[in-house]
Amino acid sequence: PLLQELLDQGIYGCGTVPLGLPGVPVDFWEAGVLEEPGSFRQCQRGSLLATRWRDSKEMCCLSTNAQPGLSDTVWRKGRAVGGQLCPVARPQPFQLHQENMRGVDICNQLLDCNPLGQGGAYDRWWRSFFWFFLNLCVVNSFIVLRESRKDSPPAWLPSRRFSQAQYRQRLARQLLRRSYGERGGAEPGHRMTKISSRPKRCRNCGRKGLRHESVFGCAACDANLCKGPACFNEYHGYRAP
Repeated sequence: PLLQELLDQGIYGCGTVPLGLPGVPVDFWEAGVLEEPGSFRQCQRGSLLATRWRDSKEMCCLSTNAQPGLSDTVWRKGRAVGGQLCPVARPQPFQLHQENMRGVDICNQLLDCNPLGQGGAYDRWWRSFFWFFLNLCVVNSFIVLRESRKDSPPAWLPSRRFSQAQYRQRLARQLLRRSYGERGGAEPGHRMTKISSRPKRCRNCGRKGLRHESVFGCAACDANLCKGPACFNEYHGYRAP
């Protein structure tokens, strides 16, 4: 295993792995399902320790920086006692993993959100690489935006909270605009028209703390906008021509 090779170079580590991982003794997986939260089972070979632990679901962790049999206590909401907090034993490998996991785990979490190119079988290996690196570029650009504009979020973000879904939608609109060779217009389906009988607050001005009302807006987005190109273009992420 990779952890064993790293240990041979004097590098300790730990990380979660899928249940049923090949290379781990079969009887370790066949020892039975862990039913109660806090129950765990461990198997050790040299300095490499495999741990199964039941939290809200069963998980497995491989580690070279933990000792078997040691655990601490964490608090979880219990179902049988009306949602009150209950103590749950947590083995040391998961303690070290949860207290020190950062970049790679966060990146994997972001990659799992609204990925591109998923849901189909790939007949060429390079297709998987292409979609992986494309999603990775999107995630990295989102992280750069979030860190560089942490104190002054862009006006197009709802409630000024960074959302990868909103970022991906804006990015898609910009790419569509470029593919159609447009500078100020919208992609097909988005146009300014009268969408309500009574004036409602402009969605774009509301994001900036301004109060303007209009009966016009984008029919595709179902958003009232000030009559004129300024709010329409800014709301959809387009530059003025």
